Amino acid sequence: MNITNRVHRSASATQTTTRYNPKNISGKSSQQQQQQPPQEQNNNNNDNNNNQINQTQPSTRIIWLMSCIFLCFAVAGILIVRYPTFIRHNIHSEGDIVVKLDDIITVPLQPQKETIFGIDHYYMFPPMNTSTTTTTTTMKPKGILIYLHSCEQSGLDFFNLPEHRIIAHDAVYKKGLVVFAPTSYNRQSGCFTNEDLNDSNNNNGYHLQGVVKEFIRNHRQLLKKLPRVGMGDSSGGSFLFFVHEAIKLQSMAVYNSPQRYMNINMNNTAIVMMIPTVFLSMSSDISISTRMNINRIKLQEMNVQTKLFEVTPRTFTDRLCSSRFSELPYEFCQNIFDIIERDCNSANSLIDMDGYIIDGSDIKNSVLWQHCFKKIEESSEYNKWMMMTKTKTQESQSFSWLRVILEKEIQACYGYHSMTAQFHDEILKFLMLNAKIDGMDTDTITEGSGTGNGNSVENDEEEATIPANR
Repeated sequence: MNITNRVHRSASATQTTTRYNPKNISGKSSQQQQQQPPQEQNNNNNDNNNNQINQTQPSTRIIWLMSCIFLCFAVAGILIVRYPTFIRHNIHSEGDIVVKLDDIITVPLQPQKETIFGIDHYYMFPPMNTSTTTTTTTMKPKGILIYLHSCEQSGLDFFNLPEHRIIAHDAVYKKGLVVFAPTSYNRQSGCFTNEDLNDSNNNNGYHLQGVVKEFIRNHRQLLKKLPRVGMGDSSGGSFLFFVHEAIKLQSMAVYNSPQRYMNINMNNTAIVMMIPTVFLSMSSDISISTRMNINRIKLQEMNVQTKLFEVTPRTFTDRLCSSRFSELPYEFCQNIFDIIERDCNSANSLIDMDGYIIDGSDIKNSVLWQHCFKKIEESSEYNKWMMMTKTKTQESQSFSWLRVILEKEIQACYGYHSMTAQFHDEILKFLMLNAKIDGMDTDTITEGSGTGNGNSVENDEEEATIPANR
């Protein structure tokens, strides 16, 4: 190591600097020791020793500091190489599913079917009698949840699809709500459209308002004057903005829809009342998620109770498979992921090393995913499962039920325009609290402070008119 040593020639002399040379210094020191008196030699020796100590201390500190930096980089490298899931968990923790002991795991539910105006609609009532070892308690429903499905679906899917049925189960068995899931008029697209509206342009005689009234009338002894809340996904969520007054909702939940409240109603005669509204968006669906947040902000500025939940991607694993597809044997879930890893996921083209979906925005048209589903359906485990069950697809006879639920769940894990059970408890509590339904905590809502539209069911005894052509 090269250092500088200053030599003072005299009080008035200019300082000069020479580079440290151990050989030169040693040579000089031997000559000087012969010429200098003993006391002066001792002083010089002490000065040299002090200089060597001062030269050694900075280099020791630098070495110690560099060692600490190197150690930090080494630890960080080990974490990145060996524990990437830990890092990804902290990035995506908001969207991860943690299967808790009190989480809802359910097989497809068995709703009742009711044909109204020639179309099948589906519903479930909460248990009327709850028995313990000593008593039997009779309970009445607390309210009505009306669910509007997305395109390519029917009311039955709310009780059968993995994410949907968790919400339905929670609403019926834990919240004490009647769940009514009407089916849209257009069975070709499966969407809720203008054909479901009660207006002068509707020539088919079918409308959602009439369906809801007929359902209430058919069960009026139990449902008379019960508060109503709404929930809709995609086209069903958009449709709620046009019918929430007609079907007398007191709060509603909108999933995956950029639709907002209109300034005037469909007859251009009155201002549309706004009711407490909770939104759920998915982070991978960026454009819709952004617009939904804008809608929430506008409602908040107008002092309407509102809240937004955003779902982020979560891992697609055999553990999730066993919790969401509880109708499948656990061994079959393991077999599904073995096939994906062995036959489909070369170079992590479908699922990355941490279990996150690479691209799940359009599973139905993905050549890689559809090829993988075919491999799964050709497996011996799939044939065994089919022999044990009689499950059929609710959407298309050309697809197996397994393919349907896999498509829906992969899209939900990717966080793109799909129904999800995440935040189901918080959303149902929001709806019930703002509809003044008994039995709910009152400290869960923080955004907005105003009261929403008090759509009344007092005068909803009018019988629905059955269309002549139905």
